[in-house]
Amino acid sequence: MSLKNHLAGLTAAIADQANAAAAAPQGQAAKRGSAALSAPGQLMQFSEGYRQLNEELERLRAAGAGQAVKLPLTQLKASPYQVGGLQQERVDRLVAVLRHNPLNTPVVVRSVGKDYELLAGHHRVEAYRVLGRTEIESTVVSFGDEQARALVFLDNLHAPSIPDYHRYLGFADLQKATGLLQDELADKAGISRATVGRLLAFGRLPEAVHPLLAAAPDSLTAAYASALAAYAKSHEPKVIEAVRLVCEGKLLPSKAVGHVAGTLETEAPKISSVMAGRKKFADISVRKGVVQVRLSDAESTAKVAKAIAKALKEVAGSEE
Repeated sequence: MSLKNHLAGLTAAIADQANAAAAAPQGQAAKRGSAALSAPGQLMQFSEGYRQLNEELERLRAAGAGQAVKLPLTQLKASPYQVGGLQQERVDRLVAVLRHNPLNTPVVVRSVGKDYELLAGHHRVEAYRVLGRTEIESTVVSFGDEQARALVFLDNLHAPSIPDYHRYLGFADLQKATGLLQDELADKAGISRATVGRLLAFGRLPEAVHPLLAAAPDSLTAAYASALAAYAKSHEPKVIEAVRLVCEGKLLPSKAVGHVAGTLETEAPKISSVMAGRKKFADISVRKGVVQVRLSDAESTAKVAKAIAKALKEVAGSEE
């Protein structure tokens, strides 16, 4: 299969793949979305690099270049744009298939000094290493950095069974490199803003959970990450604990938010007393945005209610 055809098939399925994977809770099959790209060239508008990538592919095809050659595995180096790690299950599946079958899609590389940077196909390369093979069919392309980043991003986004966390890493890396806002990423990539928002929600989780997710990227989908992110600032330790338990297999992802929210419900209210001389006038308790006043003398209820209303109006006015 030519590189042109490989990318055409790769880009055509990106929107449905990303929408389905990011929206579906753990363990549930997602329905194919309706936001599929109308043509591979539409995704190439993602940035100037995508346009240049398409032109380069056309040039290679017309010139008869870009044909597959066999390269030593020792000369293939990981791309700095490869933000996701290897998935052992995917490698194992490829090993089983490639043990008795030829490679039908060459990996894609670009020349870097005496070696080659691997742009697409790092799982296939790892499977060849496991099988003890020394060479692999490769398509050598002359891509600049932005084109290389684009191809790695596309390959990762489209890859079957890629975890949402790895998709997030790809979007986050591309956002950092291009400066595009969340809505711009969604519009240019041709997938829903909600999907991109859920994926980028991983970035709002506490920093401490990222090593956990890097070690177990399949543990948490974007949908659950988005739900947990709502608690990340106000109850960071509990969110970290929930993600740790999920990554360790001790808590179902579907129970993670309930674990955090349930813990919050059991928190004891903070109580302070207001004294009138030596006599207690009232107790004030605060919990989760609820302020409760318990008066020692019920006869003061109306007067206190007016004082509270006045104080609330003053506070509301100061925040306008």
